[in-house]
Amino acid sequence: MRRWKKGRGPCCASRPERERTTLYMRFFRDMTQARIAEQLGISQIHASSLIIHCFGSATKSSTTLPDPA
Repeated sequence: MRRWKKGRGPCCASRPERERTTLYMRFFRDMTQARIAEQLGISQIHASSLIIHCFGSATKSSTTLPDPA
């Protein structure tokens, strides 16, 4: 995980530890939501919500394109 943290960039740097861990497990360890939930001691629905929340927050904080007017 150290290597992933080093190159995660500003997008993930501001995420809470639990969200970073969830994303790491899902996309770098290729774990299912059920397995993530088991590891974190939460429900599969909660694991799914964490992942969705991460993407929703990332979309809101991403750079927007200027208005073409």
